[in-house]
Amino acid sequence: MTFATSLLWQNDETWANATLGFGPQTIKDWGCLATSLTMVVNGCGYNETPATVNQKMAGINAFFGAAINAYRIGEAFPAVSLKELVDCETIPAPIARIDAELEASKPVLVRVDWNAAPGLQDHWVVIYGKDAQGYMMLDPWKYAGDAPEKVLHLTERYTFSGSTPAEAITSVIFFTVSGKADAAPTPAAAATPVQKPALVEQKAVPSDALTVNPTTDGVAFRGAPSVSGPLLERFPLNTTLTSLEARTATLAKIGIQGQWLNVQSPKGVQGYVAAWYVSSDEKPAKSAPPAAEFVVKVIEANLAFRSQPVISDQTLIARLPVGTALTVIDPDASQKLGVYGQWLKVKDASGKEGYTAAWFVSK
Repeated sequence: MTFATSLLWQNDETWANATLGFGPQTIKDWGCLATSLTMVVNGCGYNETPATVNQKMAGINAFFGAAINAYRIGEAFPAVSLKELVDCETIPAPIARIDAELEASKPVLVRVDWNAAPGLQDHWVVIYGKDAQGYMMLDPWKYAGDAPEKVLHLTERYTFSGSTPAEAITSVIFFTVSGKADAAPTPAAAATPVQKPALVEQKAVPSDALTVNPTTDGVAFRGAPSVSGPLLERFPLNTTLTSLEARTATLAKIGIQGQWLNVQSPKGVQGYVAAWYVSSDEKPAKSAPPAAEFVVKVIEANLAFRSQPVISDQTLIARLPVGTALTVIDPDASQKLGVYGQWLKVKDASGKEGYTAAWFVSK
């Protein structure tokens, strides 16, 4: 069986030039993930376009500039929610798990490299089935000769990261589908304009800004603090980057897996780098005494409880139901709680220690 939905293109002139999220990029520029999410929700009973999904997600502030926060798709479209994002840039893609989802007629989004240029040029597509030629995909970018009735296969088009699906796929998004929606489309013209939130404004460089340097060649510079954030550039080893975060916060994040650092490039562009791939000549001050423990509760169904602050099959300890109580043992908890992209160190009722997404728990 296959997941049934209709093909949509981000470069369709109907919405191609619409501002994506809070901009400045357009749906045509950066809209592959938003368009792929549109195809997913339509296959779950909705009737949307990239323009209406764009407006509904912007309406709940689910963008970092023009970078869509796919984790929040279920808030706008309750029949479908993001279950897990697996980063496969340095490990083989979870092919057996992808196959199992397709066998259950569930959609899978995968990130690929769309260009032969050095580094990774991000592009998201929908995988909806598998046949003798491989994974069948719906590509949100229309190339010459593409048509709704034309069957496209992943590795016939995208093999810049490797010739096999396990190599070509650099990230995977899995979904939880809860029945079929009964939702009419929202005309693009009828949406209420959304004001650009303060979080996407250009930040002032702190007067005591700390500089950091990549510790490996080709570190990704992204438009959002996530591996799904649009790739802006890749930095060579030892590029000087200016942190836009407080000095103490910067030092606390450097070298820590799962942490993202807001930085400014030598060209003056602002974005995010993985804090575990940068270093600084300055050493952190002596740690303050650990904060008092307190209890939080899970507010997202099937929340992942992990051995490390890394999204991977290998780090998953268990999935927790809504309402599960967790004791926070993280000294920086007060700054992390409720913040997207942050991880909290916690322990469960049995005393097992691990990590969970700070934006899916509350006091």
